[in-house]
Amino acid sequence: TLALVRHLLDHRGKPGANWLVAGLTAQAVFCLAHGVSLFVGAPPLRVAGEVVAWLGLVWTGPLFLTFATEYTGRATPSTSRVAAPLAVAMVGVTVAVVTAPFHDLVWQGVELGRTGGLVTLSYALGPLGYGVILFGLGLASVGGLLLVDTVLSYGPLYRREAAAVAASTVPPGAALVAWLAGVAPEPGLTVVAVAFVPHVLCDAYAFVGNEMFETNPTTRRAAERTAVDDIATPVLVLDPRDRVVDYNGAAGRLVADRESADATDADPLGTPVSRVLDVGPEVLADGGTGGPGDAMEVTETSTTIRVGGQHREYVVSRSPLTDPAGTRVGTTLVFQDVTSERRREQRLDVLNRVLRHNLRNAMTVVVGHARMLEADADSDRVAECAETIDRSASDLIDVGEKAREFEALRRKGPRYRTIAVGDAVASAAE
Repeated sequence: TLALVRHLLDHRGKPGANWLVAGLTAQAVFCLAHGVSLFVGAPPLRVAGEVVAWLGLVWTGPLFLTFATEYTGRATPSTSRVAAPLAVAMVGVTVAVVTAPFHDLVWQGVELGRTGGLVTLSYALGPLGYGVILFGLGLASVGGLLLVDTVLSYGPLYRREAAAVAASTVPPGAALVAWLAGVAPEPGLTVVAVAFVPHVLCDAYAFVGNEMFETNPTTRRAAERTAVDDIATPVLVLDPRDRVVDYNGAAGRLVADRESADATDADPLGTPVSRVLDVGPEVLADGGTGGPGDAMEVTETSTTIRVGGQHREYVVSRSPLTDPAGTRVGTTLVFQDVTSERRREQRLDVLNRVLRHNLRNAMTVVVGHARMLEADADSDRVAECAETIDRSASDLIDVGEKAREFEALRRKGPRYRTIAVGDAVASAAE
């Protein structure tokens, strides 16, 4: 275990690395204290060694949990709302174990014995003793489950490494349960210490052979959180009845800033989206739950929302949320503010129409005068120049007309059809 700790010191500062080093150090303290105590015959020292071993054992669980939460990109117990209760619990556990020789709450009926030349302690666990062990075992189990969730959620990226670390919790956990149940062979905690051997081997496979700290789920989880929570585009998540079940900060600001907002709907959670934002019936035209394979496609709809005394135009992208069976379980609405783009398009449209109108009028005058000049020309050269002016001006008028037709087609949207390329090329060549 200490050799693995030495290797992991090179990864200090990476997500989860410091907590894993601390957890493995506590594990090493347990194994070392218990192993050395097996050769100590003086009762006070033997009991003191057992106390140190217990401290290392009970601290391993919470430290492993903290490693698992930070490694998988979650808020660690040390930084979340459970920090204070967990700190109080760990102080209580530590005080209970340190003072165990002076009361019967952790263990009782302590007797020294010898098994195969080793100095052993036999005792019955008190009520607090069971609580202390199950507390540490429970926290370690939660950490293992978080890693299993990573295996299931992130595909092949971190599968082997996280699976190895999750599996590493099984041998010592099973040994602890066997010891608590009284089915483990003597001498007591030695079975648990030996069970940490496969634990360390699994960890070494994950951290030494596969460079687990070089690529970890924290990056992906942070990206997922940033992709929705931190972007400036409002995102609403709806359940099958079109009620808001989640939203990002930009959507929260949009809801709070809209003109119809009041104090009662500052938090849109659980509220039908039609009461939160006037998105229009076409956005929610397909409410309800669909069967497997019936999930709606991604669609886009324009809507106008009055925000801060101004009308803002949004393109609302609606996409389905489906479960692994393909059943629709909700909808995601993404609001893209296109107010500036629409205003720019309107200005360009006006400018284009003015330019085309002025171009057509001016070139029509040019064409008329060129033809008059050509009709009244008193020399071939003047007639040739007038014809050139007529042809060039007519070409410019045609360009304006084609631009108008192109704009009309663009406004109707793209229309696609399948054609035979050979026929199209032959026709163009002809």
